[in-house]
Amino acid sequence: MRSPQARMLQMPSGVGSLPNGLQLLTVPGESSTCAIGFFAKGGCRFEQAGVDRGASLLLKHMLHQSNGKYTATEVSTFKQDFGRLHDLDIESRDVLCHMAECPRWNLEPCLDVMTSMIFQPDFRPEELERGKSEAKVAACLTLEMDEQAQMMDMVVETAFGGKTIGQTQWPVECIASLTSDDLNTYVRRVWSPDRVCLVISGATQEEVLPILQTLFDRLPPLQPPALPPAPVLEEPAKYVGGWEYVSD
Repeated sequence: MRSPQARMLQMPSGVGSLPNGLQLLTVPGESSTCAIGFFAKGGCRFEQAGVDRGASLLLKHMLHQSNGKYTATEVSTFKQDFGRLHDLDIESRDVLCHMAECPRWNLEPCLDVMTSMIFQPDFRPEELERGKSEAKVAACLTLEMDEQAQMMDMVVETAFGGKTIGQTQWPVECIASLTSDDLNTYVRRVWSPDRVCLVISGATQEEVLPILQTLFDRLPPLQPPALPPAPVLEEPAKYVGGWEYVSD
């Protein structure tokens, strides 16, 4: 008898896309739970010096706030009653990831909430200031490494020196200077659907594509605006420290 893991590896997957360019990968399953992940080509390597440096960290603290369709209270209620929405994952310097789990019968409302959070943000002044305060505290946190940890960090740097892994440091002053316009520009540039891949386990293309098409039809256009020139568009691939992220 094959193990559950072996049966899972043999399950057919589906690949599709929407007219707006969003890529969709589905993996059917026997579970009554769906796992959802929106992956965008973003992260701190794509933040522009003097323009939106620190935007991904601030966005992490703003994601579960009010958006164009739901208030922060409604988002919180959904998390408690219908599914599990994770924080924005910004540990990768190349990819932004927002993930969730929900019962299969709540797939459509979960996708509704997630697409509203990601593609239709509403950075209200009072929530923006609160998010800035939280982000600045997070930016001030530094690794306190003992001698053994420092040695391990040197080993990892030797092995992964040309990889974009490690802990990211955001200058506090950059976060303090960000405005709602900066965040809106960042979201429309990084979370443009043609830069996004959606992965769903526990559902098929036939189930998911009509839901997504309906949800995106109601969203405003998300064409990336023209950006002012910046000295850095993409940082070189390099290890930046923080071996804990590698060993987990």
